[in-house]
Amino acid sequence: MGWFVIFGYISTLALYAYTFSSYAISSTDFANDIWIRKVIAIGVIILFTFINIWSVNGMGKIEDVMVYTKLVLLTIISVVLINHGDIDLVTFIDNMALDVKKSGLFSILVVASLTFVAYEGFQLVIHAMNEMTNPEKNIPRAIYAAIILAILIYMILSLAALFAIPTEDIIKNKEFALAAGAGKTIGKLGTNLVIVGAILATSSAISGTIFGSSRLITVVAEDGFLPTILSIRKKTILKMP
Repeated sequence: MGWFVIFGYISTLALYAYTFSSYAISSTDFANDIWIRKVIAIGVIILFTFINIWSVNGMGKIEDVMVYTKLVLLTIISVVLINHGDIDLVTFIDNMALDVKKSGLFSILVVASLTFVAYEGFQLVIHAMNEMTNPEKNIPRAIYAAIILAILIYMILSLAALFAIPTEDIIKNKEFALAAGAGKTIGKLGTNLVIVGAILATSSAISGTIFGSSRLITVVAEDGFLPTILSIRKKTILKMP
């Protein structure tokens, strides 16, 4: 089971890094260069790995800034997109009902895999149990708060995208769909806000996944299912409010 979850972390880490690079070069001449995307994706993973090795507490402070900033940006983007949407509520509900009827088993499996990515952070909190003060209080508080915030953020962003961006454009632009839609709706400023928000979101996700997966690997190694050398690490206590 540990190996299976580690594989899931590696897969999501690749997704985060590739999405980061897609947004990072989206406004440059290299936007469609697949190899530049891959090089940047590998580079950002290496960067956050070294930052985590250098200081977990330092990375925690950086991540706090990234998370709070992206929440503000995503809220602004969502409100603006909803206000500028061309689809009325009745049409939106009718379209959703039609899409549900067309959905098959494969669509359900795709959504299930994306759900793992969307809610991956709850597992990462648990992996920090031995490195935080008062885990009995802080872990439940962090998990319940994160569940509520994640549901709200994903619902608001999804509604904003579906109200303001045609479905065919979302499919066409893939991971860059929100930025492209914001650009058409509110101009270059909207595109730039989405790009910054996406870079911050993927950066914090990369850092958190590296932290959590490394702790899980340590536990699996301590249990004897990975090389013992992977269980050796420096003791650090995370400071939480």
